[in-house]
Amino acid sequence: MWHKSFATETNEVSASQIWTVLTDINNWKEWDKDIEWTEINGAASIRKDFILKPKGGPKTKLTITQFEKPYVFEDVAYLPLAKMYTIHSISETSNGIKIRVDVKIFGILSFFWGLVIGQNQIKGGPQQTKNLIEKAKSV
Repeated sequence: MWHKSFATETNEVSASQIWTVLTDINNWKEWDKDIEWTEINGAASIRKDFILKPKGGPKTKLTITQFEKPYVFEDVAYLPLAKMYTIHSISETSNGIKIRVDVKIFGILSFFWGLVIGQNQIKGGPQQTKNLIEKAKSV
């Protein structure tokens, strides 16, 4: 297993605003600059499948595995010989909200995918979360 995480605190938006943007999967490319496009039919919900096309990468099927409004949104990406879980956890703090993102990769090639994809997600995560917060301000 490969696992890394990061967290950001903000008082600029509410958990509900973050949730609204996070669950608007068809518009992820507006705040995640590493995504070319995403496609989900209908509203986001538990066990719902969607497709994500990263810039420079192949289309990937994902499934929503946790959906606890407005606090936990988890999806799993199906990679060759591995599964990558991305968990967005939103919690209330005395300073506003805390947004924590965990990337966990399981499977025979978890170490490989951690180096190829996971490290980049963690490295770009703080900027991606800043973009998410900026987008949420307009909700």
